[in-house]
Amino acid sequence: MLPSKSSNHNILIAVFLGICSLFVTLESRFIQIKFLLSFLNVPLLFSYLSYGPKCGFISSVVVGIPIFFFFSLNNFLDICLNMIAPAIMLGCFSTKYIVKERKIWWYPETLLLQNFALFSFIILVLCSFTFRSEDMVLKILQEARRPIIKFMRDVDEFQTRQIWCAINAFVKYAAGIEVLCNMFSTLSNFYIAYLIGKKTQTNIRTEYNFLELRIPSWLAIFPLVALTATYFFPDFSFVFCGLFVVGLFAPIVSGISLVHYIAKTKNSRYILVIFYVGAFIFPILFFPCVVTLAIIDSFHSLRKSIR
Repeated sequence: MLPSKSSNHNILIAVFLGICSLFVTLESRFIQIKFLLSFLNVPLLFSYLSYGPKCGFISSVVVGIPIFFFFSLNNFLDICLNMIAPAIMLGCFSTKYIVKERKIWWYPETLLLQNFALFSFIILVLCSFTFRSEDMVLKILQEARRPIIKFMRDVDEFQTRQIWCAINAFVKYAAGIEVLCNMFSTLSNFYIAYLIGKKTQTNIRTEYNFLELRIPSWLAIFPLVALTATYFFPDFSFVFCGLFVVGLFAPIVSGISLVHYIAKTKNSRYILVIFYVGAFIFPILFFPCVVTLAIIDSFHSLRKSIR
C-alpha cells in the first residue's frame, strides 16, 4: 500500500494519536509513573508508519507543544531530543521510497540503522552540553550522596571508597548510557508500532528486512576511536565517553541481526535460544561478543560465508 495524500479523517486520527502520546507523557509527570514514558513513541511511530510523514508530524506537534508548558525546560528538552526527535527521524525515513520502473524501492534498512546511529551522536553531544552535562550529573550525584551514605553505613571504609570510585567513574558514561537506553526504547516502540499496524493492516511499508543489517567499517570501530580520544582530549572526556557508549548501538543491533540471519539460514531456533539464554546468564560477555561479530562482519561479510 502506497502512502496517499492525508485526508481529514487521517488528520483527525493523527491528532488523536498525538493526544494519546500526550496523555502518556502527562501521566508520567503527574502520577509519577516514569515507566510509562518508555511507551511515548508508540502512538507517534504508529502515526508515521500507518498514515505517513505528514500525519506523523501532526502527532508530534500535538504532543510536543503542550509539554513545553507542563515540564521544566530540562525535562522538555530531554523528551524532545530523546523521545520525539528519534520518532520523527525513524518515521520519516521508514516511509521514504522511490518508484523506478514501476517498482517501489523503500529506504534501505541498513541506511536506516546508520542514520539513526548518526542522529543519536548529535543528540548525545547536545545533551552533554545542556541538561546532561557533567556538572549536572555531578550535581545529581551530590544530591543523592546523603541517602547513599546512609544506605552504606554498615559497609567498611575500604568498600565504601571502592563503591564511590565506581560511581564517580560511572559519571563519565552517564549521558551515553541514558541516550543508549532511549535508543533501544525507541527501537522497541518502533517494533510495537509496526506490529500494531500489521495487525490492523494499515502499515504503509508492509515488510522490513532486518536480517541483512550491516554497518560500514568506520561505524563499527567508532566506539574504539571515541574511547581513544578521551586520552588525547581529556577536557572533553565526558562527551567522548558518551559517544563511546552510544556508538555501541549500531554494532550491537548489527550483531544481533547477524545471529538471527544465521539461525534462519541454518533453520535452527536452538541458536537463538542458546544466544538469548547466554545473554541472560552472562550479560557481561554478551555485548563484547555481539560487537565483535558486527566488527568482523563490517570488514568481511560473514553472511556470504554462511550461504
